Formats: sequence, C-alpha cells, structure tokens
Amino acid sequence: MPRRVSVKGKGADLFFGDYAPVEQEPPGPAEEETAAAEELQESKHASKQARKKASVQASKQARLQASQIEDNSAGLSMGVGPDGAKAIWQTLRERATITNSFRYTQEELTRLEDALYEVKKRYGVSLSKQDVARLGLNLVLCEFAERGDSSLLAALAQRKKQA
Repeated sequence: MPRRVSVKGKGADLFFGDYAPVEQEPPGPAEEETAAAEELQESKHASKQARKKASVQASKQARLQASQIEDNSAGLSMGVGPDGAKAIWQTLRERATITNSFRYTQEELTRLEDALYEVKKRYGVSLSKQDVARLGLNLVLCEFAERGDSSLLAALAQRKKQA
C-alpha cells in the first residue's frame, strides 16, 4: 500500500510550481525485516520455553534419583546396616549450626575438591566440603556404634595406641 506524500514545509513550492514529489522506496524490505524479527523473537521464545521445560524435567529426575539413593540403605557400605543408614540420612537433614574446624593435608583437600567437581559434573548437584565431612563423620560414628571393636574407628585407636 503506497504511503501518502508529506507536503509539510512545501507550501511555497506548491504554489510557485517548483515542487516535485520525491519518489519513495517501496516498504517491502522493511516489512520483511519486521517479519523476520518477529519470527526470530518467536523462535527465541519457543527455545526459552523448551529450555525451561527441559530444566524442570531434569530437576524432577534429580529429585527422584536423590530420593531413590536416600531410600537405598545399600548406598552406604562399611558395615552400616539399614537402621544406621536411615539414622545418618536423618542426621544430615538437620541444619548444622555449630562452627568448628579441622586440619587436613593438602592431598586430602585436593582429593575432596576433585570429588566435589566430579559429583557436580556427573549428577548436576553442588555439594559442599561440609556436606562430605558431615557424611563421613556420621558414617564413622554409626559404624562404631554398630560394630564396636571391629569398626574403623576402633582400628584407628589401636594403631595410635601401638605407635
């Protein structure tokens, strides 16, 4: 549809005969660009929705796997029975409020950081050093409560006594 020619500011030219309308380019390419921009915007919106849907599905899958691992007491070895495993998971659900510190070797910290990186890459979940330390502490304490003299903690005590 052709645009109407603007004669704003051309009054004298119209009356004295020097006015010649300027040819305007057809609006085709601008309309094509607008249509392309709208199409791109719709594509981005669809892509965003697809990513959001995939993210929601991944979150559901991660929660499902976490609950399966939590319910699976075989996920804990070292001789801790099902009751001990449930007690450990329950303890880890509680919020840790008391601050304390422990000393580690550089090798232990490097291995811990490597493990945390691998867990994040493999399972898509970020764990903290504190999470791992609490899990290990609870596992050792539970195993000691269940196995007594045949536990890892008792073995450590015996080695220290002999040294």
